[in-house]
Amino acid sequence: GTLRALEQPSERVFYIRDLNASLELTFLSESICRLRVAPHSTFLPDFSYGRQEFPFQGQEPTLTETEQELVFATT
Repeated sequence: GTLRALEQPSERVFYIRDLNASLELTFLSESICRLRVAPHSTFLPDFSYGRQEFPFQGQEPTLTETEQELVFATT
């Protein structure tokens, strides 16, 4: 779809929104990222059996945006 908004509320979290859905991308480490999808742009309450908070280790993620793609990198 057409990208409507790109937000970065913190160094490790990105929100990508189009007309019908939203995506939350959270970097937990250089090799682990967590994706949450909200089909109608409303996220359900955050819940996970397997997620544990721990300090981020490594280089903070970077974002490169082109006309064709969004590229996230952690190294």
